[in-house]
Amino acid sequence: MKKGWKIFAIICAVLAGLGVVLCIAGFAIGVTDEDVRGAVHRGIGFITDDDDDDNDDFDNRTLQSAKTVKEGEFPNAKGIDVEVNKVKVEVVATDENVIRVKNATDEEAGIVIREEGSTLEIETSRRGNRTDNGGRLTIYVPRNMKLTEANVQVNEGAIDLSGIQSNELELSVERGEITAADFTVGELSVSCGQGAANIKGTAQADIDLECGVAAINLETKGAQTDYNYEIEVGAGEVNLGGQTFSGLAVEKTINNHAGKEMGIDCATGKVNVTFVQ
Repeated sequence: MKKGWKIFAIICAVLAGLGVVLCIAGFAIGVTDEDVRGAVHRGIGFITDDDDDDNDDFDNRTLQSAKTVKEGEFPNAKGIDVEVNKVKVEVVATDENVIRVKNATDEEAGIVIREEGSTLEIETSRRGNRTDNGGRLTIYVPRNMKLTEANVQVNEGAIDLSGIQSNELELSVERGEITAADFTVGELSVSCGQGAANIKGTAQADIDLECGVAAINLETKGAQTDYNYEIEVGAGEVNLGGQTFSGLAVEKTINNHAGKEMGIDCATGKVNVTFVQ
């Protein structure tokens, strides 16, 4: 989704301007309101394939080709990779010894769970688009386990994460909410298209924040000078410690000669970053 919202805003502006030009040109050569209404009434023809069986066949092939389960314990899993749609995903630290998944999602969510090597993969099959509310998926992670990776992506829905350790943590929501607290990770990446993300935890390495039409609030341990910064603002606002960056197409590089990097890409939303000792 890198720079996606900026590109979207630019495309909208260009198309709007092009529309105005074409309207003026049309009326200049004698097109009337009546002609336009007639064209709209006739409509634009297109061909559709409304065969839902194709999706069912896809789902069946997916389930047959992968050894999947609906829920359970996964003693070999050392990392999690989740990519689902219209589901609330909870990642919770527990005193258990292995990763466990509780699947309380709707059947139409089409959740597929499988192990690929040492990574637990959870995704939505194509039929997941049929539901408006897919339910809840809970992943229990041992409190003393340091995951190799924790990647959770939700198209529409929510992420609620707390108490885990991981070498890498990536949280992404296209439309919805992210809440993450009490975590300790190496690299941290947060992306929120529309909605809000409230993040409170410790990142020991690089941080990347990407905001579309959303609000991201990050509170992390350390000092502002622990990072070098690459800041890009489309038409939003970035509050970094005591500094504010806003306006149109603002780019700012801050070199503190630090050992860690923080990238902040804010299209039309707002990003707040605070540091605590």
